[in-house]
Amino acid sequence: MRKPQEYALASLYEVQKRFTQAVRNPDQSPISDAEARRRINIYQTLFFNNINQFLVNGFPVLHRVLRPQQWTTLARGFFISHSAQSPYFAHIPKEFVDYLAQRPDVLDGYPAWVAELAHYEWLELDISIRHGDISEQLWQAAGLPAYFAVSPLSELVSYRYEVHRISPNFIPANETALVYYYVVYRDAMDKVSFLQVNELTAFLIQNVGKRESFKALFQRIQAALPHRGANEIEHSLKQTLSELLQAQIFIQA
Repeated sequence: MRKPQEYALASLYEVQKRFTQAVRNPDQSPISDAEARRRINIYQTLFFNNINQFLVNGFPVLHRVLRPQQWTTLARGFFISHSAQSPYFAHIPKEFVDYLAQRPDVLDGYPAWVAELAHYEWLELDISIRHGDISEQLWQAAGLPAYFAVSPLSELVSYRYEVHRISPNFIPANETALVYYYVVYRDAMDKVSFLQVNELTAFLIQNVGKRESFKALFQRIQAALPHRGANEIEHSLKQTLSELLQAQIFIQA
């Protein structure tokens, strides 16, 4: 038999559940009292506007390129139906990206590049607040370090659209067979940038371990590209590594 306090807790839980459901979606709320619905609508407006502003701040380009009704529908759908896994406001953009990935049906009728643009904008934010300090691992000498690694403050991604160009003045046409590779990274001065790279550089970044030597990487690249001459690979690899070290996408390990 339940104790009185257990009944009270169960009752409180049901009240809280009904309240949150009514706040998320007043149109489907079982509350019929006019005054109660008026109060719920006030809460709903406050909560939704708060969440919506976080989304606007986190996805400024997506907000600008979508029509107002498209944006509001997307934001309200997220507010109503997504079950967030984190209680932190800073994680709302990631929750929104997860929502779009888990519910592709909500993008029916939207441009095909919406999910990729949202991911790209979230990644810029994620890199900007990612924990880590690479200031002691920068390579500033001539030549190459004995060992190197990919900076923990960088991320290699690929998209089917040129997401960095999307704006009210540039809306992509249909998807092409091309794949666009980007590295989003933060330098020691906490400046976030992106670098569009070719397929070979992307392959290089993907194949660098936590502590890589030039010789080991050269052998791996040579095995993957048997049609390329050794001298050509060596020259190209040294040049690319120098550029990535200078950009602080690579660091000494």
